[in-house]
Amino acid sequence: MVTIKDKSFSSLQKLSSILYVMKKDELLKIAKRLDFYVSPNVTKDKVATRLAAGMLSEPIEIVSRLSKTELLLL
Repeated sequence: MVTIKDKSFSSLQKLSSILYVMKKDELLKIAKRLDFYVSPNVTKDKVATRLAAGMLSEPIEIVSRLSKTELLLL
């Protein structure tokens, strides 16, 4: 188990930038799992941006959709 003692850490990295390093098909699978519609015809950058915006706008909704195993990882 990882324990973070100092919770004041922050990053200047945007979530969409972090997601951008993943493959587009992986991002689309995540979007489908979280029930966010993202067209597969848009660019990878737009997929990452839409996914990040959805994740940040509705964090409680996302947590409620996670399985028990996913919640343990969180």
